[in-house]
Amino acid sequence: MERLDSMTTPTEPVDPLTHKPLPQRFLVLGLVAAAAFLYLRVFMLPATPLMAQGDQVLFFARGVRVMHGQVPYRDFFELVTPGTDLLYAAAFRVLGVHTWMMQAWVIVLGIGFCAELTWIAAKLLREPLVLLPALLFLVFDYNSALDPTHHWYSTLAALAAVRVLCGGDHPPPDHRRGSAVRRQHAVYPDDRSVCARRGTDLSVVAGGCTRIQK
Repeated sequence: MERLDSMTTPTEPVDPLTHKPLPQRFLVLGLVAAAAFLYLRVFMLPATPLMAQGDQVLFFARGVRVMHGQVPYRDFFELVTPGTDLLYAAAFRVLGVHTWMMQAWVIVLGIGFCAELTWIAAKLLREPLVLLPALLFLVFDYNSALDPTHHWYSTLAALAAVRVLCGGDHPPPDHRRGSAVRRQHAVYPDDRSVCARRGTDLSVVAGGCTRIQK
């Protein structure tokens, strides 16, 4: 009878987003490999920075102007909100204005993407495949647009919000779920962040409806 009862007992549903601890060796290996790859893309050995191109030059120039006391929208024209300008101005104030700063931000931003993607992948994939999403993104997407502007920062913040939504066994309250995307949208406006914000709003409403039904 006991065996029959155990066979008829319903099993609990398995949550595909159940938290899985990320092995430290995978995270360290992925970040070191990403840093080495990006360093060789923006620096000539041993330490000569390659010339920066693209819209990042405009944001860095405005960051220098902010560091010298000018105010966006009053002293110079700015099309978007000044989050990227203020970020670079703070970095210049701490580290000084150097040629290698643009290339350093490319590396830092790429490492941030790899870390977020690896953390999310650890909740969905088995260990040998944990590094695959970050590898594909780094080589086929980020590598073709090494331009640290508000577009990439918005995408990184949206990924951080996705990681919050995939939080595991103990997800945060609904008001904290949407706060990450809403804050980054106010500073780094972009189409990607708008989509992430709408998706977060829908997930909060769905979570509230689920609790009401229970």
